[in-house]
Amino acid sequence: MTRKLGGGNAQPVHAVGAADLIGNGGSYELESKNAIPVWVVAQGGRHITGGPARVVYQVTEAEIINGSYSLRGGPALPIINVAAYAVGRKRESAKTAVPIYVVSNESL
Repeated sequence: MTRKLGGGNAQPVHAVGAADLIGNGGSYELESKNAIPVWVVAQGGRHITGGPARVVYQVTEAEIINGSYSLRGGPALPIINVAAYAVGRKRESAKTAVPIYVVSNESL
């Protein structure tokens, strides 16, 4: 699914997997069934927004095609995975995960 890449600072994120979701025995609830289009920024490629990392759940193209999730409109937002790059960055304390769809070939 092609999407225009948006600009601006990269939002720090912390990805959780399916096992981390409440329905699968985990502790995170999904914020909605509307996935935000994003693209992954390489370390040093863009300024990182301040504050804690947002907790996200990466949905697949198959989940969008089969209707489990819908994809929001607009350009893809830049993100950076704190587990991989921003060592020491705290994540949000909320137990809600935001569904995202990565439009680039990179994965969290």
